[in-house]
Amino acid sequence: MEFLSVWDIILTPIYLAFIFLFANSIKQKKRLQHPEYNFYTWGLVAKIFGAISVCVIYTFYYKGGDTTAYFKSAVVLGKLLFKDPGAYFSIFFGNLTPENYSFFDSTTGWPYFYNDPKAFGVVRFVSLFTIFGLRSFYLTSILVAAFTYIGVWRLFRFFYVLFPRLKKEFALSVLFVPSVVFWGSGILK
Repeated sequence: MEFLSVWDIILTPIYLAFIFLFANSIKQKKRLQHPEYNFYTWGLVAKIFGAISVCVIYTFYYKGGDTTAYFKSAVVLGKLLFKDPGAYFSIFFGNLTPENYSFFDSTTGWPYFYNDPKAFGVVRFVSLFTIFGLRSFYLTSILVAAFTYIGVWRLFRFFYVLFPRLKKEFALSVLFVPSVVFWGSGILK
C-alpha cells in the first residue's frame, strides 16, 4: 500500500483550506464573547501539524509501524462497508466474532488487530475517516486530527473557565506541548 501519492499532494491543501476556513469561522463567531477563541485556530494548526509529522516520520523514517497498520486495517474495514453494510456495522459496534471475520475476503483485505478489541477500537474509529479521506493515509490522519481536536479544545476551555487568568499557561500545556502535539495527533492508541 502506498502511503503518499500525487493525490495526497494535490488534495491535502484543499482539505486543509476547508478545515481552516471552517475553524476560522468558528473563531470569528466566538472570540468577541470568548477571548480564549484567539487560540482556537492556532491549536488546530498545531494538532494537524502533529498529524502530518507522524505521517512523515512513519512513512519515511520507520517505513511503517502501528499507525500504518491501524490505517491499513481501517481501510479494509471501510471497504467492508460497501461490500456488506450489515457486517460492517456489526463489527463497528464491537461484535468481533469469527463469523463476522469471515466477511473479509480478497476484495476487502484482512484487518490486523481483529483479535485485540482495544487495538481494533482504533481501527473501528478510523474506518469512517478513511472513507472521507479517500483511503489516503495523510488525508485520513488530517481528518482524525481535526475531529479529535474537539476534545482537546474542550479540555482547554474546561481549565480556562475554572482559572481564566491562566489562559496562556493552559494554552501552552494543553494545545502546544510538542510531545502531546506529536503523539496525540496521529492515528495512534
